[in-house]
Amino acid sequence: MRLSRSFRSTVAMLAMMGGACSSSNSSSPGSGGNHGTGGGTSQGGTIGSGGATQTGSGGSSSTGGRTGAGSGGAGAAGQSGSGGAGLGGATTGAGGALGTGGSSTSGGSSAVGQGGVGGQTKPSTGAGGQGGGVDGGGQSDGGFFASNCTGTTWPTGDPTAPGPYKVTADKNVGPLAGAIPDPVYQNTQQRFNVYRPTTLGTCHPIILWGNGHGDNPEPNPPLCLASNYCGDYLTILNQLASHGFVVIASLSTITGTVDPTTNQLPQIVGMNWIVQQNDDPTSPYYQHLDPSHIGATGHSFGGIATSVVGTDPHVLAIATMAGTTVESKLNGPALYLCGGADTTVPCSNIQKAFDAITATPIMMEENPTASHGSWIGSIKDPYQVAVTAWMRVHLMGDTAIRNMFYGTNCQLCQNTQLKVQRKNMDQ
Repeated sequence: MRLSRSFRSTVAMLAMMGGACSSSNSSSPGSGGNHGTGGGTSQGGTIGSGGATQTGSGGSSSTGGRTGAGSGGAGAAGQSGSGGAGLGGATTGAGGALGTGGSSTSGGSSAVGQGGVGGQTKPSTGAGGQGGGVDGGGQSDGGFFASNCTGTTWPTGDPTAPGPYKVTADKNVGPLAGAIPDPVYQNTQQRFNVYRPTTLGTCHPIILWGNGHGDNPEPNPPLCLASNYCGDYLTILNQLASHGFVVIASLSTITGTVDPTTNQLPQIVGMNWIVQQNDDPTSPYYQHLDPSHIGATGHSFGGIATSVVGTDPHVLAIATMAGTTVESKLNGPALYLCGGADTTVPCSNIQKAFDAITATPIMMEENPTASHGSWIGSIKDPYQVAVTAWMRVHLMGDTAIRNMFYGTNCQLCQNTQLKVQRKNMDQ
């Protein structure tokens, strides 16, 4: 079996917390596509400490799938200081590696900023923004985007099943975003897909999606094809949209790398654009969204991006699947999901990210039988159930299912098939 590009290319990138990840280990097939043993990944930029990262050559794939041309980009160095490490480094092709910048307490430039640690901020262009968007997920001056949705209530929902909404996908919309070269789309930037209820009401919460490396929300001909294992995530995106969320998903296949023009991660570009649409009378999203309730989720390299995006003051909650990075100052609650059978991003890496969080509610859920991609394609999978419930609780105020995560007798904590750790969630 072969891994999708998002799995074949994560090894060097996902050594984000010091642990090397082997590229030759197999993953179990998911019902949404085959995810087995892939070819070699590149040895891109290795983790730096307070300085520039090293570069490596782009790797080749031994069993199909295209590889990126050229060498892994160098990680941008942050200014030395006592802050957390800033992600940096451009990726080039499927074999490109994510570098890690040096530490910075403030003002240092890094390809991906985090929470005011390395990376500069810019004002938001989103209408109603109070302090604006962020370069690569770093903190800005503001709080919530303006919203008229105060007091909105949502009925409770069953996260183990599709929601009540029929789903529509608006494809190839929004601004161009993402770094180039892109391992799938080469020297062209891509736009976004929006997965939403077909009939929009008012005050739909927004979710920012991040693909795994080399992957897309769904097949996008002619370059992203199911036969090339590109386009794996339609099940979870439709699941979230069916519950009433409006999900904006970048078509960039390197969602963990900033756009060099805007210095922003694709998820942030998408957030600012769709918030603008809520105030645009010519937009199909006009006055249908709740910009004060924004969450983010993603897989693998998109999980890394999501954890950085989680430092943005507009993002209330995040959930990462099989990929995250160390962030000590998230803006809101975080759910970190990992698989005990994942040899691409082992749970020991996710543990380091969990350990770094002290102030905000955080849960780490390990599914001992899950591999890097075995969860893809099944709504009933614990990953997808947990993400759906997490977003319902934090973006829709679904108090009826809050005890899945919170309280001294949380439901997931009682599940003997899972390994659950929590902080700041007893109430």
